[in-house]
Amino acid sequence: LALAAYFARALRRPLALLRDGAAALQRGELGHRIALAERDEFGLVARSMNAMAAELGQHRQREVEDRQRLEQLVQSRTAELRTALASLQQVDQRRRQLFADVSHELRTPATAIRGDAQVAMRGREKTTQEYKDSLERIVGAAAQLGQVIDDLLAVARDDIDALIPQRDAIDLRAPIEAALDQARALAGTRQVSVEDAALPAGPLPLLADAARL
Repeated sequence: LALAAYFARALRRPLALLRDGAAALQRGELGHRIALAERDEFGLVARSMNAMAAELGQHRQREVEDRQRLEQLVQSRTAELRTALASLQQVDQRRRQLFADVSHELRTPATAIRGDAQVAMRGREKTTQEYKDSLERIVGAAAQLGQVIDDLLAVARDDIDALIPQRDAIDLRAPIEAALDQARALAGTRQVSVEDAALPAGPLPLLADAARL
C-alpha cells in the first residue's frame, strides 16, 4: 500500500503537468511550456509537446506576418484600383463632355448651312448680292464645320498640340459678326430677326484664335 501510494503521488504530478500543457495547447496558448526536466518517459513527452508548441508558435507567427503582408498588398492594390477607377471615370467624363461639345459644334454650322439654304430658296426673288451673301455664309459655316472635324480627327490621333489655340492679333468684331450671321440664318427659319446694335463702332483688337473663338 505504501508503494502504491508513493507511485500514485509520483505519477500524479507529471500527468497533471502533461494534462495542463495539453489543455493550454488546446486553448491556443502556444507560449505555454511543460516544466518537466526528468529524463523518463514523462520528460520525453513533455519535451516533445514543448517542441511541438514552439513549432506551432513559429507557424502562427509566420501566418500572422503573411496575413499582414497580404492585407498591406490588398490595401495597396485597392488604393491603386480606386485611383485607376477615378482616372477612368474622369476620362469617361471628359469623353462624354467632348462628344457633347463636338455634337454641338457640328450641329451649329450644319444648321446654319441648312437655314441659309432654306432662306435663299424660299420667299421672294432675291438679288444677286443677297444670294452671294447667303453663299458666303454657307461657305463660312462649311469652313467652321471643317475646323470642328479637323479638331475631332486630331483628338482621335491624340494630337493634342493641334488643339492648342493659335494666338493672333484679330479684330473681335469679325468672329462676333460671323456668329451673328449664323444666328440670323438660324433665326430666319423661324421668322426671328437678330440685330447687332450693342456692338461698338470701332475695332476690338484681341490676341486669340479667331476660328475657335
